[in-house]
Amino acid sequence: MNFSRRTGMSLLVAGLISASAVLHGCSSDNPEKLIASAQEFLAKRDYKSASIQLRNVLQKHPDSGVARFLLGRTLIRSGDPVTAEKELRRALELKYAADDVQPLLALAILSQGQAKRVVDEFSATTLGNPERAAELKATVGNAYLLLGKGQEAQEAFDAALKIHADSPTADLGLARLRLIAKDVDGASEIVDRVIAKHPDLGEAYLTKTAIYSARSDEEGLNATYRKLLELEPDNLRAHYALVTSAIGKGKLDEAQGMLDRMRKIAPNHPFVQFLSGLLDYQKKNFASANDFLQKALAAMPNHLPSLTLAGAVNIELKSYGLASQNLEKAIGIAPDSPYVRQLLVRAYLMDSRPSRALEAAGPLLKTTNPTPAMLSLIGETYLASGDVAKASEFFERASKQDPKNAAALAKFGMSRIAGGDAEEGMRILEKASDAAGDTLPQADIALAVTHLQRKEYAKAMDAIAEVERKRPKSPLPGNLRGIVLLAQNDIKGARAAFEQSVSIDPRYFPSISNLARLDLMEKNPQAAIARIEALIAQDPKNSQAMLALAQLKANNGSKPEEVRPILEKAIAANPAEREPRVALVRLLGSTGEASKALEAATELERLFPSDPQMLEVVGTAQFLAGETNRAIQTFNQVVALRPESPVALFRLGEAQAATRNLDAAAESFKKALQLKPDYPEAQNELVKVYVVAQRIPEALAVAKQMQKQSPKAALGYGTEGDVLGAARKWSEAATAYREALKRERLPGYTIRLHVVLLRQNLNAEADKLASDWLGDNPKDVLLRNYLAERALAEKEYPKAIELYRAALQYGNNALMLNNMAWAMGQTKDPKALETAEKAYKLAPEQPTVIDTYAMLLLASGDSKRALELQRAAVAKAPQSMELRLNLAKTLIAAGDKAGAKRELEALSASEKFKRHDEVVALLKTL
Repeated sequence: MNFSRRTGMSLLVAGLISASAVLHGCSSDNPEKLIASAQEFLAKRDYKSASIQLRNVLQKHPDSGVARFLLGRTLIRSGDPVTAEKELRRALELKYAADDVQPLLALAILSQGQAKRVVDEFSATTLGNPERAAELKATVGNAYLLLGKGQEAQEAFDAALKIHADSPTADLGLARLRLIAKDVDGASEIVDRVIAKHPDLGEAYLTKTAIYSARSDEEGLNATYRKLLELEPDNLRAHYALVTSAIGKGKLDEAQGMLDRMRKIAPNHPFVQFLSGLLDYQKKNFASANDFLQKALAAMPNHLPSLTLAGAVNIELKSYGLASQNLEKAIGIAPDSPYVRQLLVRAYLMDSRPSRALEAAGPLLKTTNPTPAMLSLIGETYLASGDVAKASEFFERASKQDPKNAAALAKFGMSRIAGGDAEEGMRILEKASDAAGDTLPQADIALAVTHLQRKEYAKAMDAIAEVERKRPKSPLPGNLRGIVLLAQNDIKGARAAFEQSVSIDPRYFPSISNLARLDLMEKNPQAAIARIEALIAQDPKNSQAMLALAQLKANNGSKPEEVRPILEKAIAANPAEREPRVALVRLLGSTGEASKALEAATELERLFPSDPQMLEVVGTAQFLAGETNRAIQTFNQVVALRPESPVALFRLGEAQAATRNLDAAAESFKKALQLKPDYPEAQNELVKVYVVAQRIPEALAVAKQMQKQSPKAALGYGTEGDVLGAARKWSEAATAYREALKRERLPGYTIRLHVVLLRQNLNAEADKLASDWLGDNPKDVLLRNYLAERALAEKEYPKAIELYRAALQYGNNALMLNNMAWAMGQTKDPKALETAEKAYKLAPEQPTVIDTYAMLLLASGDSKRALELQRAAVAKAPQSMELRLNLAKTLIAAGDKAGAKRELEALSASEKFKRHDEVVALLKTL
């Protein structure tokens, strides 16, 4: 043991001596000696030492062109093409020989995956030195090859060999072309010839590996890689090839080991990050893959493989906006790449942007020999755009080109069904099922779903039996069978089918969710909750289950503070997923915690800055938090990303209307209606804008259009009543509301009719309307609440209390309890405080509820607790002058006159406050 320790120490000392020798050499002031030393290291392929020497030269002589050139060459060989490009461009600026620099510069750019830049910058460049000129021309050929332009690549390689007959780069390029043309023997002959002439050329061995790979010659492949790494142990391209080869063969553990060795050589190299992302993608660790790819792209923002893979990863993460952003950049680099273009089309489709998908698919339509997959994707694009006939045409072409392609046939069949030809569509689906044999059950699933929609339950069961035959160990057939039985109201049979599905896979969420649904149907929410909780115990990262649990609890009486931790747990377990974050923002918004909702939305924006769906959530949170101008900016972003989305325009219009930019709001709503004429929410908001702008005829025109679109619906008539009421045409408004009530007996229209009757002093008729309604609808809470609020406004507190008590028989409501408590306080009812406390326990985050409770506590003499609560209320609604005035009153009662004075002085500055005189009077008392 002592011996090995001495040996270890000796090695350490030797290493330090060696390092000090290098450092001593580096400290020399003689640049020529340092450059000569660097060239010796280069010859030995010791790139690290060469780099140290050259950087030391440049520390003292930053304008040394030769040092810049040699450092660029060293960096290319050591696998850092990004920094190499910078050094080589600096060498050109320092007038170092262009004939030497240009070929290396082109290689540095190509090594970053930026083939288009190479073609754009160097395809027309001519050099005086034949050998260098041939090298440059061959690199341009390799760029064409990477862009999928075989003919241009051939011409470039031929031109290189005409300039200089012995151009190994050009010869190897021709070999790759032969490989693409499946002429493996021809490619091998060329590569063997190059190796005979240049036995130490690593690039030749890399190309040789591709030949062995094409021949499926594992032994030859491994031997060639070993030879290459004997020549260049730190050759990152060799390691890169080994890793990608292993990944391509599905040998992920082997690839991981190789990647770990590569990481030791260059831990932060962007290629290491890219391969880590690729490996994680294959392992379906998409969030981790995304992290690695972001690091790769930070160093190589135009690296085509990284951009393409980032697009694919973001599609898996459902971040379709980010996916399209990466793929748009990739298609700009490689516009002729069918693979990149198909991914981009897929991203647009998943993001519900059919017009952009159709535009992106345009070049695919011109493809000479489109694959069945390509034709099928174009079909999906037309289907999403609503052109069923065109979609069917492409699905049919895909199925004819590959008659045994069950997936293509299934899509063709579904398109025929969507086009209204159900019988033919189902015939094609049956054909697809036969074509699939015992493999893919997609056609059978489609048949089962179609039969279910047509209520052909026996045929649906037959199709499900076929799915089960093909996938006997899958939980899917049991789930489908349960859905069919449920459609027939066979609850017992459905439950048995879902349980059978779960017995195959205890974590199969669709069946567990359906069992929970049955629990709810049987009025047993606790069983449903327990079922989902049991799944989470087995699968703690299952965000789908956690979202379902949060929804179940929210719908069954749990308080927001009980639901929130579930969503936070889902986010912590799945930080890259969108849905839990969106659910949290919406929960916080729904409970009045606008500032917390905005905080959660801001994090959402940071993670998904170009995702229109996420930005829509962010904009809504900004709007609810009162940051209307920011919301307008965000919604404008969404509209730019999704110009075909009526919802985005609607949200923009809402925000514009809130800032009183009525003309802009009207334009946004009208654009939304151009995209979706039957959009009642947009029609309603447009009417409101017109009413506020006193454009009554235009508002009435929209209401009439709504009536025309849906003559049996109440909405158009109710809207007409609202417009006429705003125009103070009470009698005509009453007629419109009566027309609405003829179509739908809704309390909202009864309330509005009651209002316009009172406006006409038809009090007896209004009272009869309310009495008759409550006689027919004794459990109606809305009308009672409205009548109670009227009583409050008229200071008829006992009547208001009576109405609230009647309404609260049918369920606790925090705001009604709050208002009743306030009315009770006005009548000095001793139970006022107890009622306010009940309201507070139901809605502890609602500022108005907190305020009422605080003021009643103050009236009871508990100024300390009242002050604590009043401060909390103001913190939640800092813009509320009413709450600030009550805070000042509480501060006075608590003896803090200085604090009260500060609040009152701030309030006195706003003369628009309706209680301004009260503020001034209070100030005089201090």
